Amino acid sequence: GLYLLLAGTALLALILYVSFCLDNLMHSDTTAEVILSKFLADRNELISKEWFYSTEIRVIYTQLVMVPLFKIFSSYRLVKLLSVFIYYAVLLYAWHMLTKRFTLEKKWIFLGLALLLAPLSNEYLDMMFIGCFYTTQTICMYLVLSFVLKEKKNRKMWIREGIVLSMASLYLPMLLAFLLFPVLERDGNKKENWKNITFSLLLTGFTGIGFLINKFYLAVQYSFDTTSEVSFVPIDEIPDRFLTSIRLMLEFMGYRQIRVVTPLGIVNAVKCLFFLAFIAMIVALFRKRMELTGKERFLLYFFLMLFLINWYMLIFTDVLQQYRYWLPVYVTGAVLICVFMQHFRPATVFQKPLLCAFLALVVLSSLYGELWQDVKYNDCAKRYAYMDFLENNDYDFGYATFWNASVTEYLSNGTIHVGNLGGSDGKAAPYEWLTPKEYYRSGFHHGKCFLLLARTEEAGMLKGDFTVMEDAACVYQDEYYAIYEGQQDMYLFSKGYEPK
Repeated sequence: GLYLLLAGTALLALILYVSFCLDNLMHSDTTAEVILSKFLADRNELISKEWFYSTEIRVIYTQLVMVPLFKIFSSYRLVKLLSVFIYYAVLLYAWHMLTKRFTLEKKWIFLGLALLLAPLSNEYLDMMFIGCFYTTQTICMYLVLSFVLKEKKNRKMWIREGIVLSMASLYLPMLLAFLLFPVLERDGNKKENWKNITFSLLLTGFTGIGFLINKFYLAVQYSFDTTSEVSFVPIDEIPDRFLTSIRLMLEFMGYRQIRVVTPLGIVNAVKCLFFLAFIAMIVALFRKRMELTGKERFLLYFFLMLFLINWYMLIFTDVLQQYRYWLPVYVTGAVLICVFMQHFRPATVFQKPLLCAFLALVVLSSLYGELWQDVKYNDCAKRYAYMDFLENNDYDFGYATFWNASVTEYLSNGTIHVGNLGGSDGKAAPYEWLTPKEYYRSGFHHGKCFLLLARTEEAGMLKGDFTVMEDAACVYQDEYYAIYEGQQDMYLFSKGYEPK
């Protein structure tokens, strides 16, 4: 009962936060997905050639939820809120589907669920429970693993379900996990294991085909950056990248640079101990792996391969080092914590209750250290004043740098369209990233046009570092932002720019 209460508390806290504080962590990455969904709903599409995507084309993503909602509701905030609730429900279902494949007591399932729902860090809260960028991947991963671990009457069902939910970050670790069985377990069922290896190799092959389609067809037809340009780093950068990767693990758990003797300093200490405890639990499971069931060992090997692949990419390649990339590893580890608690046989009667109390403290300290702190800080509050100015003066189109563009359009409920600036040619160039192409096409807009700049950006323009609107008049200023108004049509058109 206590573990169910703990998981319920974490879930209720998330629901209350997004219900009453949705604006607090809203930024242009998150709001651009809402704008994309409205854009697709108006065009009766699920993907579009008229949108600048980011690093991939969105197929199985948040628009699958928000596009239908926009057919019913017109409020951007309401659609975003409902989509988050739907994601929570599907995530709980996926968690149930995976954990029921193992022989676990309900109390450990609820404890693991509480740790999954605990907002360990600001990025985890944003990526998993507000922006829901990684929630789709987590749901798909849980469901695919559930299908793999389910007893199948025939392989055709595996292949059919696997193709539908195929992800590169899933099937390569799965293949490597199956390959570990004959290496680590000499006495295993070799025939069955080779069937599993063949099956996962087939799915990995389908993923490879998908990569080729993505690179040579979709990348030509649609506008997005591919990841095929990732390169190995110079050897002298590897030590620094290794140390950074360790720092990112700690930051994912919620570590921050802060004074020691403070409430948040105590939270920091709890998160550091949790990081060490998490490692200790995985090591203990590996050392006692032959006491686990075959399904549990597969999940353990899958986790290890997923961890090593992520670590390898962060250290040896030039991918951007961000702690969000540890998220798929952690959500897999949350299930392994349940497995560990099921098999943990302490030397004394006090150890297990103390460990349970500590894990509960991790959940509660995350709610305090992240969620409660974010309740007190609204990142959009500084925007409300300039939003009132734009709406009261009937502006309906303008420009801003990326981190001010989509969020402004979102806050206006789509009545003010905002194009991105800050491309590769400088701040005055279009930034072709998470934005409709029509915003930069001649004929889209006529009439007065505004330029929204943060005061730090305005200082660069006034010094002559870049020019956006010649002879533009400053019509609004506050502590954070300035707005300039152009007297002509969209300035980009006079330069002959057309989106590709």
